[in-house]
Amino acid sequence: MRLATIDQHRAETNAVAALAQNDIGSYAQSIADEDPAKVAGQLREATPAVVATYGDVAATSGALFYENNRPKPGYNARLATPSIGEALTGELGWALVPLFKPDVFLDPASEMLGRVMGVTQKFVAQYDRDTLSLNSSLDSLSLGVRRYARADACTFCAYLTSIDATVHADTDWHNHCHCVSVPWWEDNPLPTNPKMDEWSDAAQKAEKELMRLRAETPRNGMKRKQYFAQHPELALNRKNILRIMRRELGLSH
Repeated sequence: MRLATIDQHRAETNAVAALAQNDIGSYAQSIADEDPAKVAGQLREATPAVVATYGDVAATSGALFYENNRPKPGYNARLATPSIGEALTGELGWALVPLFKPDVFLDPASEMLGRVMGVTQKFVAQYDRDTLSLNSSLDSLSLGVRRYARADACTFCAYLTSIDATVHADTDWHNHCHCVSVPWWEDNPLPTNPKMDEWSDAAQKAEKELMRLRAETPRNGMKRKQYFAQHPELALNRKNILRIMRRELGLSH
């Protein structure tokens, strides 16, 4: 498979998500002057409907991507219908906070709109990713799916792309994330990503740097829990790895 093929599918998924964002954004702006509680109620009702409508389109795009790249024809890809109700409700609660705490935000309406559109994009894209994962699990020829980030990805996505040999159900995806899941087969392997080695090297350097700093900061009799309570910046976790990777890669986010 060529990187250009992946980028084309990414563009299609992004285009579908953008249509969903435009719909929910236009609706949100049309009711923005109403009472906050009423606005929140209407968006809680409208957003899942928009996500489901465009999510089905994204799932169809994912199914076609799977069928067209499978090295042997004849496989009919299934469309995924993610169980996102509870997760979407929770994230909408976060997205609507600016309506009820206007003093905390410089521009509450814009902040709320940006959050709702980000949540919408995330869950529409999930239909595509889940469709690819579903069919990979059902296809006896499939060797799995892999996360592919854009060349200008944030540190978070660069890190997850560099370490995830396989995309799992609990893999993290953030709002406005443009990573895609890519299936692969023995007769149609994953393409080489020039950035992958750079990201992987940065992740390994970050882990080594944390271990070096820990060696320079002895416990002095402290138990592990006490040590990391006093030096949380030395824990070998994602937050600290990303902090060092960000510096190594010269990224601001």
